[in-house]
Amino acid sequence: MDVIFENLPLYWEGFLRTLFLSVVSGIFALILGTLLAAARVSPVAALRGFSTVYVEVLRNTPLTIAFFFAAVVLPGSGSSSSSSRSPQSSPSAPTPQRSSPKLSARVSTACLWARPRPHAASA
Repeated sequence: MDVIFENLPLYWEGFLRTLFLSVVSGIFALILGTLLAAARVSPVAALRGFSTVYVEVLRNTPLTIAFFFAAVVLPGSGSSSSSSRSPQSSPSAPTPQRSSPKLSARVSTACLWARPRPHAASA
């Protein structure tokens, strides 16, 4: 129990950071959603088409696929982020290849075009 009280400032810092990230991402989502909604009803066909494709692809992609993409495909593509390295590795250490590029391309392509099946109407 002492460990919890000794680390209480760390918990508080993590809580405040979580609140900050929630507010910032909420503001960003509101701005992006407003712009996409405006483009969706725009008289310009190119804007309508882009926003329709963007919304349909994101709405029809399960969150699990997005996590898989971020965890497996991005590190293999040379994307550098602090979450893809282990804490013991140095910043100059190369990120290990987790899957082959062919497999990554196949998985990401299959995920983008996967659509949920419509549910049958109840009688």
